[in-house]
Amino acid sequence: DAEVTRLLRRAAPIAAAGLLLHPPVVGMEGCLLATKDVRWLVRHYVVTGGIAVAATQLLLKVGALRSALSLDGIWLYLAAFQATRAISFVGRLAGVGKSPPKR
Repeated sequence: DAEVTRLLRRAAPIAAAGLLLHPPVVGMEGCLLATKDVRWLVRHYVVTGGIAVAATQLLLKVGALRSALSLDGIWLYLAAFQATRAISFVGRLAGVGKSPPKR
């Protein structure tokens, strides 16, 4: 139907941004696993997962925010989540916040 096509066309750039971030994020995640940086990854998953759950609950329960649950808003949510992961993974791989090796 024409309305579905219109909505998808409008959301396509945001969806593309979120989906284009996914492969590099997964690659960086693999690099972090290869360096055995598992403790940091687990902490990262807990923090970002908690933030995602809290944000979702806010969007669902706060009436003023519920309007953000459009097709565009959902894809923007994914793109922001992936961008946050990409920035933190790049920072970690570049050595930001790493403790010096223990002897």
